[in-house]
Amino acid sequence: MVASSHRAAPVPVEPEEVLPPATGRRIALPGWGGVLHLQPARSDGLAPERLARLTVRARTGGERFQLAANSVPRNLKKQYQACAVPAWQRGGPLLYDGTQLVFVPGLGVDARERAPAGEVQLRLRWEPRR
Repeated sequence: MVASSHRAAPVPVEPEEVLPPATGRRIALPGWGGVLHLQPARSDGLAPERLARLTVRARTGGERFQLAANSVPRNLKKQYQACAVPAWQRGGPLLYDGTQLVFVPGLGVDARERAPAGEVQLRLRWEPRR
């Protein structure tokens, strides 16, 4: 008899579903075609305990994102354009805590949602399947 290295397939996340628990430093989102990587950060990150409250949603238009603490929230489309994020990289999942947009692939964690300086935090990075 041959031993099987069968692993349970990750459960896909539907839009507006709770973010699944992390496996190590990554969260597989097969329904979105990629993986969310979690990396320790010294600044501009998210408090780890907030991960359990996040939901995953698709872009619907009209989202607002604040890139830096000394800036104002702007339309997500304008933020992408200002940061030269190509249109083909704008289709990843958006992460929300309630009604507040928290993370945008290609832009990072909204400045209003970042963990305070000196606290444990994680940088999130979206990697689409190739």
